[in-house]
Amino acid sequence: MVEKKEKNRALKSIVRGAGILFINAFLFFILRFLFRIVASRYLGPEGYGFLSIGEALINVAVLVSMLGLNQALSRFIPGYIKENKISDIKGTIISTLCISIGVSILLTVLLLFSSEYVANNFFKNVELSKLIFIFSLAIPFHVGVMILSKIYIAFKRPEFGLYTSTVFRTGTLLIITLLIVILGGTIVQISFSYLISAAVAF
Repeated sequence: MVEKKEKNRALKSIVRGAGILFINAFLFFILRFLFRIVASRYLGPEGYGFLSIGEALINVAVLVSMLGLNQALSRFIPGYIKENKISDIKGTIISTLCISIGVSILLTVLLLFSSEYVANNFFKNVELSKLIFIFSLAIPFHVGVMILSKIYIAFKRPEFGLYTSTVFRTGTLLIITLLIVILGGTIVQISFSYLISAAVAF
């Protein structure tokens, strides 16, 4: 009887988690789709292309900064929780945060000082240097959001990951971009929305 209850509880937890992840993916798709429509129509192909380069830069930097440690969080923490190893849980979270955010800050500093070089030599466009500079500042915040999302999943609270990653970050990005477009802002100002939205989510 006890074993059956445990199986039912585990099944409910899996179904609940899957449902939240589905909602998260759906909301993220909708919000990102709306953002792309607004940004591309306002900036045109060239301007939106610059934003896409900035996004790609963030994605690569986040991937390098994580060093696969985000997967370790969702893999090891549930086991530590089951065994009530509080010190191991704290150690895993703290070490992941220190290493990943430390690497992200290092990459940020590197890109800040080399933004003009990267813009001139890799993209042959000096205007990109300002965008690279701004997007670089957002890297540690994006890494932080990624780590928080994995921690929430590890603690079987994926709804909090939904709030931080999708609602706060992507939702704030869309709202700020809409305001900038309404006020007739520039691509540089829109690039700041990436930084602000990531900081708000973190």
